[in-house]
Amino acid sequence: MSFHKIFPIPPSSSCKYRAIKYSILTRWRMQHDAEKDLKSKLRCHVESCSSHLVLAFLRSLYRVLQKAVDGALVTMDRRRRAQSVKSLAESQKGLVKSSNNYRLDSLDGRSEKGIKTSTRAKEVCGSREDMDAYKGATQSANGRNWGAALFDIFISALVLYFAAFGFLAYAQDGTMASLPLNQIIFKMAGFNPTIFPIIFTLIVAKFMKAWAQFKLERGATIGTLEHLLGGRSFVAAFLTPLKHRSVGLFAIAVFLFWCLDPVGGQLSLKTVSKDANYTTIATNFHYVDFNDSPFQLTNESNRLASINSAFTTALFSPATAKNGSQDLFGSVQIPLLEVLKRNQKADSAGWYRTGRLVELNATSKALAKLEDFLNVPNDADVDDHANILVYASLTGIPFLRGIPVIPPGPGAANTSATDNVTMPLSTLYEQLFGAQSGEVVHTESQFNIETSYFYLDCKTSLDGKTSDASDFPQGINKQQGIVSNGHQFSVQYDTNHTLNSTAPQTIELTSWSGHSGGSGDITKASCGLSTTYVEASVYCISGNNCSVQAVRASLLDHPSSSLSQLDGITPPFNDSSLSVRQSIPQLFFSGFITATGNSTQNPTGLSPIECYFVHPENPYQCSFDNTPYSLHNLGDELFSHRFTQLLNTYWMDNVAQFSVTGNFTLNNIYEDSLHSTVPGQTRIETQVLRCHTTLMVILETISIILFFLGLATAYLDATRRGPDILDDFVSVLRHSPYMHVEAGSSMEDGCDKAHRLRNTLIRMGDVRPDDPFGYVAIGTPSERQPVRVLQHDRSYR
Repeated sequence: MSFHKIFPIPPSSSCKYRAIKYSILTRWRMQHDAEKDLKSKLRCHVESCSSHLVLAFLRSLYRVLQKAVDGALVTMDRRRRAQSVKSLAESQKGLVKSSNNYRLDSLDGRSEKGIKTSTRAKEVCGSREDMDAYKGATQSANGRNWGAALFDIFISALVLYFAAFGFLAYAQDGTMASLPLNQIIFKMAGFNPTIFPIIFTLIVAKFMKAWAQFKLERGATIGTLEHLLGGRSFVAAFLTPLKHRSVGLFAIAVFLFWCLDPVGGQLSLKTVSKDANYTTIATNFHYVDFNDSPFQLTNESNRLASINSAFTTALFSPATAKNGSQDLFGSVQIPLLEVLKRNQKADSAGWYRTGRLVELNATSKALAKLEDFLNVPNDADVDDHANILVYASLTGIPFLRGIPVIPPGPGAANTSATDNVTMPLSTLYEQLFGAQSGEVVHTESQFNIETSYFYLDCKTSLDGKTSDASDFPQGINKQQGIVSNGHQFSVQYDTNHTLNSTAPQTIELTSWSGHSGGSGDITKASCGLSTTYVEASVYCISGNNCSVQAVRASLLDHPSSSLSQLDGITPPFNDSSLSVRQSIPQLFFSGFITATGNSTQNPTGLSPIECYFVHPENPYQCSFDNTPYSLHNLGDELFSHRFTQLLNTYWMDNVAQFSVTGNFTLNNIYEDSLHSTVPGQTRIETQVLRCHTTLMVILETISIILFFLGLATAYLDATRRGPDILDDFVSVLRHSPYMHVEAGSSMEDGCDKAHRLRNTLIRMGDVRPDDPFGYVAIGTPSERQPVRVLQHDRSYR
């Protein structure tokens, strides 16, 4: 600083003053030079100090500054807490509720007009005061919100679970449902409808909010923001456009996208299911062929005992076995083709349906596949009587399942289906499915057999009445072809019927009903005996549970239907002498008419064979009944059917008595040449996992879209610049002139602000209670800011 500025000397000063001036100037210059020398010395001294002393000084200075900053922060925190406590206390004591008036407890002597003026002034400058009140550290715009982005990426990764589920189901398509991995897939499918809506809502809602924040920072209309924030749930996406009366393409697109929420949940459930898988293999079947079953030319007692036992067992069998598709021993029954022809028309291949398929289809999962499996046309004209079946015999045709043709595995050879051996189903399952052989649902089989049966077309009549039956034939008369049981029951056959005959052999039956005493009717029936050759389609729904599904006349070449096996047409009798062939009917009928034995016949009743005509369900009980039954009252058709059943039963018991009683094997003594082998097929049903490809593709598409939406949300959150304010109610109160709280930073997120002000009391009410017209706003009720409860009798601007 200049010396003249310190000591100004007026221009009119005398020499005396000038001398004094120079004297003082000289001394000042000497002092100034001394100070400069001292400063120079001090500067040299400081420069010569060691570096470790400088560092120590800097460390001490840093500690002092750090303590000062910490003290300032503690002071600010105490002030903030004191302000919160003060605001809460003011809000609690500053309100006086009254039905007529609402005033503050203390007005500090101010006039009402002064209070109004002060309040309005604060309303005008309140916002500015709030903004200027914050004295904390400043904060720049957000750079990269990596925490929010990582959380969004984690959420988007959750949807990859459904993508993995779809691909896993597709990879396991067609495999056994019982596999451990497939069981896990089914459990996943069960949980999917619960999990999918949660993940879908989480991803889409966060995307809508992030998109709204992005649009808000770059400028968007309020309508756009309302649609984005209001479209964060299925119901809100539907109601928001209606509430704002703005239904545009964007609102429709948002709602349609939300429709994928329930659709995706159901797709994740329906993508996989358990389905029936069929494995069809060629299989041989063995059965007793009665086309090639010769009559056993014997009347030895040991042979007749087993034959008669089989016959009486058939008579004793329950009605369900006599009228069922299988007999008592599981052999398959053949329906009478003559009865089917009267009730329906044949299909295009000549088949007549038995109606049994309709019953089985009730439990079948694939009727069309079953029709293809049976290989029988389904175009037959069937009326309501098609299910009325009459079987040709009380004894069915025994059969066995042979060796199937199993496709060879790696290093294995084909198993021939022509081997005359059988295979248990358990062994077959083991060879086909290995460890999963226990998962077979059921096994069905189909095969066709060629067979034949006797058919009698009878005419019955009353041949008088008599009380004296002494003139009835007794025993056997070979010349006349008569055999009798010695109890007024006889059968006469045509002894002149030969292999050259063109008409059916005539069989006459005579029965007397006067056993109980007095006069009785004599029934005489004249029957034409012929042979019916049929082809039967057999279907086994499970194991050996089988039935004939369709019957047609055999397409093979056979002898004339006028001939029968009683004429010796079955080998080895084709080349036998006439006397041998003529002995067949005599031996057959003599055994038949006495098969039930005289010891089982009541002297005052009919024989069990005769009783079968009138009471087939229990013929032995009928034989002890004293009721005089007349067989001619049955009618020709019913008599013919029951006579046919009796003769066929005894014939089958005669030629294969061991096989028809449930002991059919391929090496029975005397019966090893009776079986025939026919090709068939066995179809094994297993449960597999079935992936529905179309549903899987849709699910995968939705999952990929959700995944990229999650990534987009992560990007939008990572690049967000401003505070997060769209999710919190407290953001509505930012810079409100009626909120007398610490303002906080303008970059403060809504959730942080809500946590900081969580104990602050606010109210929506009348912030101008003393004005003629009220004004509704949200504020902090206190002495500084009254917030009156809204009244029904007051008007508001």
